[in-house]
Amino acid sequence: MQAYDNRYSLFVNWSKIILPLIAIALLSTLFLFSNRPVNGELIPFSKIEEIARENRLSNPTFSGVGANGVMFEVSAVAARPDGEDATVITVDGTRIALRSTAGDTVEIVAGSSRIDSQAKILTTAALTRISASSGYTMETEGLIANFEAGTVETTGPLEVRAPFGRLSTGHMLVRGANDDGGLMIVFNQGVRLVYMPKEQE
Repeated sequence: MQAYDNRYSLFVNWSKIILPLIAIALLSTLFLFSNRPVNGELIPFSKIEEIARENRLSNPTFSGVGANGVMFEVSAVAARPDGEDATVITVDGTRIALRSTAGDTVEIVAGSSRIDSQAKILTTAALTRISASSGYTMETEGLIANFEAGTVETTGPLEVRAPFGRLSTGHMLVRGANDDGGLMIVFNQGVRLVYMPKEQE
């Protein structure tokens, strides 16, 4: 009986040491995995060529800053090499977010797009929806985003819903405004405005 008591006491004493160590190891593992991104990997724009060498990447996010200080982030459902050119990738489910130093934002949603990592240009010919923090929402059939210059321009006509009515125009350019650090939206090439006072909308 004495031997059994000794073994039981020894077991209890060791348990007091081992069990807390196991708990610490489990908590450390939880923290380790919780720091890993769930919805994709944040990737500097300069690393796109490395991605092109892979077969496919799910939920990538590219980010950077243009020469005019406009910050951009490009996310997608998937990215894959575009043929044999390692400098070009195709992204599906494109989303672009532009933010100026003044806090203005422009968000763009499109289908399939191509990114040229050397020129730092994204192009798409798919249906594209654009929304700005200034209250403008737009639809067009394609655009070019120049991340080096910090500009976005449409490649065809677009329909615009503005806070004061509706616009149809042949071209739109988004660029950084040098005076206040905001984002400027310029419409040209045959602008047609239908003014709609708020009480009549």
